[in-house]
Amino acid sequence: MTDRQLTIGAWALKAEQPMGKGYWGPGGWTCMYAQDSTYAEAVIARATIEWQGMAPEKRPTYQIGMLKHVHNAYLAHHFDTIDDSVLRPRGLTLAIWQERMTHKDFDPSLRAEIQREIDETDREAGCDLLLAGFDSGSAPEGHILTVGLRHEAHDTEWAAIGSGAEIAHGRLAWQRTSSFDVLQRVLYEVYEAARHASQNPAVGQSLSAGVMTGNGEKNFHDVPPRIMSLLEAIFWNHDRTPFRNPAALRGDDPSIPPLQADWEVALTKWSDEVMATVYVETQKP
Repeated sequence: MTDRQLTIGAWALKAEQPMGKGYWGPGGWTCMYAQDSTYAEAVIARATIEWQGMAPEKRPTYQIGMLKHVHNAYLAHHFDTIDDSVLRPRGLTLAIWQERMTHKDFDPSLRAEIQREIDETDREAGCDLLLAGFDSGSAPEGHILTVGLRHEAHDTEWAAIGSGAEIAHGRLAWQRTSSFDVLQRVLYEVYEAARHASQNPAVGQSLSAGVMTGNGEKNFHDVPPRIMSLLEAIFWNHDRTPFRNPAALRGDDPSIPPLQADWEVALTKWSDEVMATVYVETQKP
């Protein structure tokens, strides 16, 4: 689940995209991003092209291999960015800089200036990535991976990235959301965490959501608008103080839907339809 808001220039400019913050990555894994969308697209494209260029038996298809592969693509793009924007304008390359930066005859003021610009690039340019996908094999297992400039992690239950990550983490920990829970519960609790995270001004209000039952676009199930509206209604009616009536909280705002009586039945029905596709695929000869 992702928001759609792009924020540019210290929150000075905000724009809502028609789609969420995600791309298809190597091996049919989905890749969501936070921060610089152009940087994220370049990293994912590099990882995907390199993956496609490998012999099939050499391609990483399990979580640790995929994690290393994407992180290596991230580092390669990061070093290319430093090379192009900081070093080459001064007649240097990354290899020359690494060789000469500790030499006594290297101008100390120039060394400090270059290092300052490299540090600024480390802070300002970049992105965080969250990858979701399944190991290949007869019994696929789903995984969540997070990748940044200085970290790579395999998360066993759930993960969040971006400006609202700490808020989302807190909500999911409080709800004790588990990968063993039924889909309808997980879907609502992830939605609730995202709505709490949207209190951060850098996080958008509009959300895009999907459920993966395998790698690749054919196994990606967009959560339809009627289910997103249902999640919003559940959120407004069950995530508020008991000392105020949900109707009073809604007031005259027509964008806040009333909660239908059979909300759990409706949410469970859609979740069962999605999970039924997993059963059908695994039963094929």
